[in-house]
Amino acid sequence: MRHSARSLRCITIIITLVLLNFSLSKQVTATPEYSYQTDKPCSYCHEDPNGGGTLTKQGENFENADYVLKEKPTSTWKTPFRLVIGFFHILAALIWFGTIFYIHLFIKPSSFTSGLPLRERVLGWVCIVTVGTTGTILTILKIPSVDKLWTTTFGIVWIVKVSLFVLMVVVAALATSIINKKMRKQAKSRPQVLSSADGKEGRPAYIAYAGDIYDVSTSKLWSDGIHMGRHFAGADLTPSLKDAPHGSEVLERIRKVGKYIEAEKKGPGKAFGVFVFLAYLVLFLMLGIILCVAYWNWGPSLLG
Repeated sequence: MRHSARSLRCITIIITLVLLNFSLSKQVTATPEYSYQTDKPCSYCHEDPNGGGTLTKQGENFENADYVLKEKPTSTWKTPFRLVIGFFHILAALIWFGTIFYIHLFIKPSSFTSGLPLRERVLGWVCIVTVGTTGTILTILKIPSVDKLWTTTFGIVWIVKVSLFVLMVVVAALATSIINKKMRKQAKSRPQVLSSADGKEGRPAYIAYAGDIYDVSTSKLWSDGIHMGRHFAGADLTPSLKDAPHGSEVLERIRKVGKYIEAEKKGPGKAFGVFVFLAYLVLFLMLGIILCVAYWNWGPSLLG
């Protein structure tokens, strides 16, 4: 129950931050009526000829004057289509980025000593494909010509954002294929079964404490090899027990299966070190993408 409550709080915080981001975004006060009345195109106030996004100098003056007109609803097919595509784009990004934040804040990349579980890999790639596909469609609808990619602030920031996204995809491909296979191979070749007994995909769930290994596979508190959303099977939990609300007496009811030998304590191998580095690299790339989105809403013009 505590694990579920913690996960729910984390998801609620992430969703709240996303909704807050949209609620604080600049409201577009220049409308089609203004264009009709002044006989000026949208590009008079916006760098994007379709309207929206970074303002020109004239647009900033209009905004500072607090001149607000009621917006006339459009009836083109692009509006509802863009809404649906945008919804799935944001949803997939929210799940993908939220999972990355959750891992770094609560689980820690160092917990995945035996590789990434299959379900997490599948979920990640579904989100990546969805974000890439919907993002491409939204870009085509947003940018009328290729030259707008380097002649508008939106286009320049878009290039940076897509570059960071491509790097994230490359890193994810390495982490979930080559590095993940090496981590699993190294885990199987270790002299003790602790790291490979992570409770995932039908494997037993073992933990180590004070030099002994315990089998928690049948415990309801270790479902899928995870305890309270913070502790993972296949690892030495001696330091973690100091912060637990209980003492080592709870281990008296758990079957002891062997000794935690020194060879196992040397570490999970080089592939694991590369995986942790890639995990933090993905985190920084993701923060860069969020910065690009923030720049679209609040950043100054890059065209002077």
